[in-house]
This record gives sequence, structure tokens and C-alpha cells, in this order.
Amino acid sequence: MKHSLHTIILEIHNMEDKISVQSERLIDEAYQMTLYLQDLLFSVKKQIIEQDFENDNEEIQFFRTIKPQILGKLIYYNKVYRIETTCPFSNGKMYFNYFSNQLASLKREYIEHICNSDFYRYYRSGRTDRDHSYFKRGNINYHDGLNSIVFEIDPEFSTFYDYKTARIIANELLYTYLLTKINPEESPDLIAQKPERSKDIFGRKPKMHLQN
Repeated sequence: MKHSLHTIILEIHNMEDKISVQSERLIDEAYQMTLYLQDLLFSVKKQIIEQDFENDNEEIQFFRTIKPQILGKLIYYNKVYRIETTCPFSNGKMYFNYFSNQLASLKREYIEHICNSDFYRYYRSGRTDRDHSYFKRGNINYHDGLNSIVFEIDPEFSTFYDYKTARIIANELLYTYLLTKINPEESPDLIAQKPERSKDIFGRKPKMHLQN
């Protein structure tokens, strides 16, 4: 397979650096990255459909690690673009409240759709014993009561759980982005080095439903 996890991540990072230098506003950067990642995902899909995988391990690796990196970033940048283009102010209390509400919405989504799922615990634990069920095409179990988006995916290019993995990746990126908006004095690198804060935001349920 042409694309490896290392080359995909390197290619995306290089494009992020290039677009960041060329863009004066985050809105422009998010828009350009959305277009780029959409094209990248399309080209990878075309390659997979035309050439397929050499074996099961290659298929599992692709849907567990490679595709979610592309799709996760795509979901993230598209969401950033939507957030930035609907932000009513550039500073002040309403600006702070706007991003605080976005973070509260992210917390609710995490609690309602991610953290309580068996798959999330499986993915977070680093297990691989059910990879053949989760990351091989044609193994969707509708008895699990899956989200209706499962009916919209392309079965030739998705196992459904690659999408769920991408959502986890996108939400983590959005969490860091929103924290830097609320606490601009802290850099993304500094926030990423504080896992206890991530655990506090996404790992504890009390009071989160009160932020409406």
C-alpha cells in the first residue's frame, strides 16, 4: 500500500506548516486544510478501491490508524472553520462565553456518544483482540444499536469504527483548540502536556450537564 501512517502524518504536518505560513487568519487556514484533506481522503479511497489490500493485517492497519488520522483532521478543521465563521466577536465577555459554550457542547457529545461505549474503552485500552471485528469491512453488527450514520457510509471504504476513531481524534484536537481560545496564555503544547486537565474535562461527569 502506498500510504503508511508515518508518511500520511508527515504529509499532513508539512501541509499544515505550509498553509499556516501562507494564511493570515485561522479561518483561511481551516478552510484550506479542509479542502486539502478532502482531496487526500478521496485519492486514498480511489487507491483502495482500485488496488485493495494485500492481506487482512494491511486492511486493519489502514482502518485503525491511517484513515482515522486523515478523517479526524478533516472533521476537526471543518468544525474549526464553522466555529470561527460564526463567532460574533473577536474579544470580550461574549467572545469568552461563545467558546465556553462550544467547549460545553463538546463535553456533552463526549458523554452522550463516546465515553460510555464499549468501543471507546477498547480503543483507549490499546487492545487489538477485536480488531478483525472493528476494522475489517463487512463486519458491522446492527444488533449493537449503532448510530444512524452507519447507513450513510461507503461499505467499500469504511468499517464504521474507523469513523468512530476519527471522531475521537477530532474531539481531542477540538478540546485543545477550544482551551487555547478560552485560555490564550497557554500554548497548545503546554496544554497537551497536562493529561490531568484532559481527564478532568472529559473524564468526570458531575456538573457537565449543568452548562447549557
